[in-house]
Amino acid sequence: MDKWYRGSTPYLRCDVYDDDGALVDPAAVTLSLYNPHKKVMVDDSAMTGTGTTGEFYYNSYTIPAGGASGIWTWIPKSTDGAVVIRNTEFHFEVPEEYA
Repeated sequence: MDKWYRGSTPYLRCDVYDDDGALVDPAAVTLSLYNPHKKVMVDDSAMTGTGTTGEFYYNSYTIPAGGASGIWTWIPKSTDGAVVIRNTEFHFEVPEEYA
């Protein structure tokens, strides 16, 4: 599991597939981000394509200095019904202390 520290901007990436398992570019992919207390920190914000078919990323949220430690959850969504995002719930950890 990735670790991101308070004050850092996580780079969150996912792949988007069609029903046949081929990478595709849907009309739009959005992301919602939740802290360990299930509070919405980002709600349906647009993800950006990497330039490679089916690859999208988000890096527009900086974990606050007082951000909650623990396991954060992010969920990408596609606007196209025929498009599948594998492993639709992703996680990263914000450690209690700097290592």
